[in-house]
Amino acid sequence: MRALFALPLISLVACAPAPVDTIPGTIIPTGEVVLKVNETPITQDMIDATLRQLPEDVRTQLEQTGQLAQINEQLIMTELLYSEAITAGLHENADVQMDIAMAVRNALSNAILEHHSEQAITADKIQAWYDDHLVQFSQAEVKMSLIAMQTEETANEVKALLDGGGDFAALVAEHSIDPGTKANGGSLGEDWIPAAQLQGPLGAEVGTATTGTLIGPIQMGPYWNIFRVDESRSSTPLSEVEDTIRSQLKQDISREYITTLRDGATIDNLDGAEEAAAPEGGEGDAHSHGEGDAHSHSEGAQEEGEAQGHGDH
Repeated sequence: MRALFALPLISLVACAPAPVDTIPGTIIPTGEVVLKVNETPITQDMIDATLRQLPEDVRTQLEQTGQLAQINEQLIMTELLYSEAITAGLHENADVQMDIAMAVRNALSNAILEHHSEQAITADKIQAWYDDHLVQFSQAEVKMSLIAMQTEETANEVKALLDGGGDFAALVAEHSIDPGTKANGGSLGEDWIPAAQLQGPLGAEVGTATTGTLIGPIQMGPYWNIFRVDESRSSTPLSEVEDTIRSQLKQDISREYITTLRDGATIDNLDGAEEAAAPEGGEGDAHSHGEGDAHSHSEGAQEEGEAQGHGDH
């Protein structure tokens, strides 16, 4: 299986500060020792530091697919290659020293952006952002249950029973021919379904439906279906989008912080080139100050690893 990412060797610097004048990348081991590579300990703190550098969606993917062991494999490979580089004296090469220094600067740049934005974000700011952008979270959503039947005649009979107070779950058990929902009392699942994603008569009725509403019978393909709205809401609550809002606020605050620093700085272009404009836009401008450079090391390492056969684990 090909690794989902490749880590720059300098990434290991982040675990614990080493004394001045030591070999670059030297780590004072902290935390529980998880494994050893040629007697060099790989600790849980190193694994945690590696995970922190990954984008949230990659971390989630690793967790959901049970591939966290790839982190250990990546650290093993990195330790072996790092040791070879030190043995070869590459840490004394001037170009390599410059690469290391720039990577450290990028790591610290990312750290100050994260630190500043985290301190600036408050519960009130999150609530205010949600209120100001409520329109994008306002959409009819439902959770529904289903009775699927073979004929219109049966569907009409079941609908009459429901209108007369019949038990929905009991009628599912007796009449539904959909095995995927029948075992769960007809439930289509716990995920909220946006009404806008539903087509035809069902979508039209769901948009104004309230909890307990019965919809149908509606023919969908070869089957006749009756739906029950189990829950309904007109907007997504703050609790479900707070992480998204926090990420957006981080981008906004980081961008403003960079602009403030730049506006207050004295910048002399001694090479005669025109001064570059301050960055504008989204996350690719504020946080990418460090992340873009840092991830370029990762991508380069990944490409090189694939070329040399290190890409598959």
